[in-house]
Amino acid sequence: MDNQNKVIPFQGSFQFLSNLNFGYDLNQEVFLLFATSGTQLIGYAITPAHAKRIMLAFQKEVEKFESQYGKIDTELPEKGLKSPIQNFGQTGNQDSSKQNPSTKK
Repeated sequence: MDNQNKVIPFQGSFQFLSNLNFGYDLNQEVFLLFATSGTQLIGYAITPAHAKRIMLAFQKEVEKFESQYGKIDTELPEKGLKSPIQNFGQTGNQDSSKQNPSTKK
């Protein structure tokens, strides 16, 4: 049996996905995806090609949903402050003007 036809039984539980943060490593070889559900955080590392396949799969399913139930009226949220997770793997050259004033010398 090839892997594409292998059935993997679902033995987990559903989680409500409350937030996603994206980034990529400094070598631009891996996308970093951090998913939160309540107070739980799960991180994934995926190739850029797999990230695009996931995006295309979601796009296909949303289009199918909209054709059956109507247009989903939404936009991406405005970008706010970066969390420490979004800065994962970055070192050096931090802008000192954005540091906590009590830590400045």
